[in-house]
Amino acid sequence: MFYHGGPFGNGQIKANSNDDTGYTGKIYASAYGAARSSGREVVGAIIAPAATQGPGVRTGFDFLESNYNEGDQVVIYGYSYGGDNAVNLSERADAAGIPVNTMVIVDSSDGPLRGTTVDSSVPENVEYTLNVYPSVQVFRIF
Repeated sequence: MFYHGGPFGNGQIKANSNDDTGYTGKIYASAYGAARSSGREVVGAIIAPAATQGPGVRTGFDFLESNYNEGDQVVIYGYSYGGDNAVNLSERADAAGIPVNTMVIVDSSDGPLRGTTVDSSVPENVEYTLNVYPSVQVFRIF
């Protein structure tokens, strides 16, 4: 699951080829290609965050719940506004007993609030976390 930046996506899944997914779309395409070239099956989505957390997290969890099979590797990536969505999706997955192998948060932002509401927690179900940005610096490696 990949969340791109900006609050105007209404929590909808975006086509992977859309120009409005920015660098998140390029990173998704690169990760997808690397996984496929190593013989892995990939089921994923790029989700556009909304102005509030609910729609994007709900879309992400519905996608995860519909596609997850025990033993699958789960990677959640969030950029800018999508960073909080990624953390909140990981928390929701934890409550449902779904492990997250990797969570990557890049430049997590809440826009005009200047980081005052950015969630920097790492749920217990997350095996590896990488947060990249001065406002949030949390690392936990097992």
